[in-house]
Amino acid sequence: MHYVLVLLATLFLLAPAAAAGQGAATLEPGTRVLVVLARQSSSLWSRPQMLQGTVTALNVDSISLRLDAEASTVTVATASIAQMAVSRGVPSRLESAVWQGAVLGLQGVSLWPAVRDLNNSDSWSRDVLVGAAVGATIGAIVGALEPREQWRRARKGPEPGEFTVPEPTPKPRVALGGGMALLGAGEISGVGQHVQATMRLTPRGSLLHLRGELLYGSATGSGSPFACERVPTIYCLGRADQTHQYGGGVSVVGDAPFTWGPFQPYGIPLGIGVYHRQTHSTESQGPTTICLIGGELVSCPNNPPFETFRYTTRTAGFGVNIGAGLRTRVGDAQLFAEVRAHTILERGGYSGSAPLTFGIAF
Repeated sequence: MHYVLVLLATLFLLAPAAAAGQGAATLEPGTRVLVVLARQSSSLWSRPQMLQGTVTALNVDSISLRLDAEASTVTVATASIAQMAVSRGVPSRLESAVWQGAVLGLQGVSLWPAVRDLNNSDSWSRDVLVGAAVGATIGAIVGALEPREQWRRARKGPEPGEFTVPEPTPKPRVALGGGMALLGAGEISGVGQHVQATMRLTPRGSLLHLRGELLYGSATGSGSPFACERVPTIYCLGRADQTHQYGGGVSVVGDAPFTWGPFQPYGIPLGIGVYHRQTHSTESQGPTTICLIGGELVSCPNNPPFETFRYTTRTAGFGVNIGAGLRTRVGDAQLFAEVRAHTILERGGYSGSAPLTFGIAF
């Protein structure tokens, strides 16, 4: 398992070199573009000039644009262009709401310490969910009210005056991955391993698709005497759990409206599923109390002997999750890295997991 993860991580880091030269379309007249001109001043406070419009002509050393704001045509020297992006159109209100909700939802995860302080909570997974829900709600409202035009960055081609636009990274059909995960329930959490298999359930769309998924994770954690359930706290020496978590569900996956070089960011604004958790617990007890008898401190007569209790609990519950990732094309396959946060509602409480996954999609 560890060797597979090292190999996947290595391939992911080497992927930009393999993906950099892959398919791209040449910029042509009639394309809507956003042009950023080189700074005219070296001052940190100077702002670069930005032009937005439609390409009317391409020459070796210049580009002519019909500007949106002024309905006039200007000619820009290619040597003065610092960056250029090509329009991907304006997403629907639904797509905009989902993507903005995903972005602010992930940022809202960082609010969980504040949430914990406000409600004096003892469940980190519930606090993460509350912070994410607040951010996702705000982002969804803003995104639905004001969809923004999306852009894909263009690169200068090998010929003078030539610009190329990378082809959108296609959405994979099936993906397999594994990595490390933090699993927690109540006061006990631990780091272990995680594997997942996913399949796209809907046809390729512009930004969004549904995927089905199967998940498995396991971890070992330990807790203080306050975490004991079978041994009275006063006599408990500690508790250790070996947890196995199984899950299956459906998630909404949305591509970011931009790329980072050869990488395509994507978000998981919402996933729902059912989970089963099996926990093998070990609790240790001992003669921990001391009494004053005959002027001497001795072990209390009612102290229990040293003993170990082992038991297994099984729980099932409904859960939600959010996440984000990066993928890049390598030949006909894609490599990806993904982080997610699962919160599971169980009888009598909550549990959660936070897996970091590296994998391959095809």
